[in-house]
Amino acid sequence: MSRLRGPLLCLLLLAGACPGLIQAREPVKAKSQNPEAQALIDRAWAATERDLEIPALDAALKHLESALALDPENDALWVELAGDYFLRGFQMPAASEPELRSRNAFFEKGYAAAQKALALRPSAGGHAWAAANLGASKQYTNLLSQAAMLPEMRSHLDWITKNQPDYKYGLAARFWSGILTKAPDLILKMLGQDPEEIFENLQQATAAEPRFLDNYYYLAELFYSMKKKSAALDELARVLQASPEVFPQERAYNRLTQTKARALWKEWTQKEYPER
Repeated sequence: MSRLRGPLLCLLLLAGACPGLIQAREPVKAKSQNPEAQALIDRAWAATERDLEIPALDAALKHLESALALDPENDALWVELAGDYFLRGFQMPAASEPELRSRNAFFEKGYAAAQKALALRPSAGGHAWAAANLGASKQYTNLLSQAAMLPEMRSHLDWITKNQPDYKYGLAARFWSGILTKAPDLILKMLGQDPEEIFENLQQATAAEPRFLDNYYYLAELFYSMKKKSAALDELARVLQASPEVFPQERAYNRLTQTKARALWKEWTQKEYPER
């Protein structure tokens, strides 16, 4: 069981130690020309309007799978399914081999759904969820296995950076920020990323959409990695002081970010927010 002690890298887009790399669900609801499929899509979104916890995601997944049975060539629908598979898997435990297999089953389904979406039409969502599910499925593997996936991971992120850099309020910036704060220096060098550029890009993403709270969370992690604890706590305080409703279409993910921020505050301070 030694390989379950923890990841050698954190290459996840939004999971576990790097939850927000992968963002919220798709910013725009998928559309279908099939009225019955569209009704199922609407139900899936309604199920996760308030939160992204497991019961809500299970309901959404059931509706999306049924919608795809009616509209299988809908690439946007495949993207949504890939995202919800990821969000479902990342909330599962991974303390034992059976738990890890159950968790990875969702990531494998998510990766397959993302690849299906990309085969129909290249998109930022398809590339993002392919990278997220691939990275998550390799989280607890050895260094060689993780290093082997780096070229594919890089290609997905490069496509987003080139074609839709503002996708999901700065997904690429959050991704590289997570790598900067958690991956070994060797991996960062292999990926050819400039730490100062990563920091600037994350700040720009935060300024571009200040209502999306996860970018502040990632700024907090960056400041903390720089040994700037006070600045890091200031960023977490921004998250915890905000109303999730400030961004109505992302209220569920803002709530999830606040849960993460409260836990990180306690980890860093050994106190409950707002005590420092």
